Amino acid sequence: MGSLSILMQIMMKGMIYGLLLVGTQLLAQPVSTFSYKGKTLEVLEYKVLSSPIEFDAPVSDADDEQIKLFKSYFNPGSLTTYQSHYLPQDWFNPTEDEFLQWQQRIKEKQLTLQSIVHLRHHEDEFLVFQYVLKSAAYDIFQSSEFKRTPSGWKHTSQQNDAVADVLNRIGSVQINYYQQQAKQTNTIQLDVLQPDQQRTFVEKFNRTALFSKIETMLQDMGVSQVDIDIARTMFIQKDDLGLAEYIASQYKLDDIDFMNQVNAASGVQLYRSSRVQQD
Repeated sequence: MGSLSILMQIMMKGMIYGLLLVGTQLLAQPVSTFSYKGKTLEVLEYKVLSSPIEFDAPVSDADDEQIKLFKSYFNPGSLTTYQSHYLPQDWFNPTEDEFLQWQQRIKEKQLTLQSIVHLRHHEDEFLVFQYVLKSAAYDIFQSSEFKRTPSGWKHTSQQNDAVADVLNRIGSVQINYYQQQAKQTNTIQLDVLQPDQQRTFVEKFNRTALFSKIETMLQDMGVSQVDIDIARTMFIQKDDLGLAEYIASQYKLDDIDFMNQVNAASGVQLYRSSRVQQD
């Protein structure tokens, strides 16, 4: 009976283990749930891809349902196909031009999939795709979230889904943080995270060197040396928005036009204009 009892304990412990997939290898890991703001999601599967997958790579017979969904969502081929990934109440009605601009943007930034988290909350199932957008200036780490519905996997809505904030939080956490926590606990708490535990972006340029280009532009605009020095401090401290608002206010400039001028002068897209569709 003692041996049977031990065996049952091992089996029960195994039931709360999630699966961490690295490439095609399955590794049992003690990850059962993610918890954020009092909401808990069960981890059904966690895939870390040994080779990142390009969003526009051809669909192959080897692709599973999740990989096919990723490729179809980010490389749909048409606005109609893109719309099919949304429930009617969540569709945001982009124009054909906005759709084409978005497609061009992610092609320029070499979007690649890094990991997939398969989750459950009560009776609902979700997927979180963690991916990176790469350009000459930045590596931008983002995520997209999907919910299983009777008509297939659909992009989740920040407004209409009760756990959208949890999914977004899961997507924002560093993969290596998951892996470290998986060795220590069955529940990963996400309420408090350190900056180095979060996926945001990596700059590939030197701010001090880059500001010399912006300084020349500001001098040509007649900006005083005092204001240039203030702008330099803001820029080095990565307060790009504060820099734009300060100079635009001081010299009665249109802030969006000024942001576009800084982008052009620096050769780096430091600002995403509010008049342009976001990624």
